[in-house]
Amino acid sequence: GFRPDLIAMGCPTNLYPFACKMAEKLRGRLPDVPILMGGHHTQALPEYVLGNPHIDMVCTGEGELAMLELVSRMERGQDYT
Repeated sequence: GFRPDLIAMGCPTNLYPFACKMAEKLRGRLPDVPILMGGHHTQALPEYVLGNPHIDMVCTGEGELAMLELVSRMERGQDYT
């Protein structure tokens, strides 16, 4: 079945309510998989987004290099907090 190691979604402000619903549904089905949100809404309001109980981490700014570092750390079993 579907067993990702990480769920990542980009989110502009106008889609934030939809992204929150999606995160909630994914959390219900995959409770141990970390959920990351990036995008314009997260850039503007990172603390607010982290206040959502279904979002585990946020990416602010350009995510290409940050995402690479994150998944590399996860793959090696290193701390990524």
